[in-house]
Amino acid sequence: MMIVIFMFSEQDRTNSTKTSDKVTEVITNIVIKEKVNEEEQENINKNMRLVIRKTAHFTAYLILGSLAYIVFYQLNLNNKERLILITLMFTITYSISDEVHQLFINGRSASILDILIDNIGSLVGIFIVRQTDKKLDFLSKI
Repeated sequence: MMIVIFMFSEQDRTNSTKTSDKVTEVITNIVIKEKVNEEEQENINKNMRLVIRKTAHFTAYLILGSLAYIVFYQLNLNNKERLILITLMFTITYSISDEVHQLFINGRSASILDILIDNIGSLVGIFIVRQTDKKLDFLSKI
């Protein structure tokens, strides 16, 4: 998941926008059943673009937080609060490094809002997996 996040962050502004626009277009075409003219379609896409980009941040880090929690769980960090803290520190560190990385990419910038969204996603992922961590015991037998 970290490689996927890195690859998306590696895209320059033009390619990142193209990727977002493709996803936005697919989603709006599914959601909006009636035909709209080009101007209305562009307004809809423009409004949806931000939501989709931030949802992508949330989702990517939800997955990363979930996977990191499982990895740290497998390292037998039995103290639940410590396990959550270590996982969250890991994802916070990665999200900050990801935003710093974007400072070196043409047309990209760092965003504290993205770091916040990333780690809310991570926290949600951690708590989803935490609700099932009795089921994670089977992983330690593999």
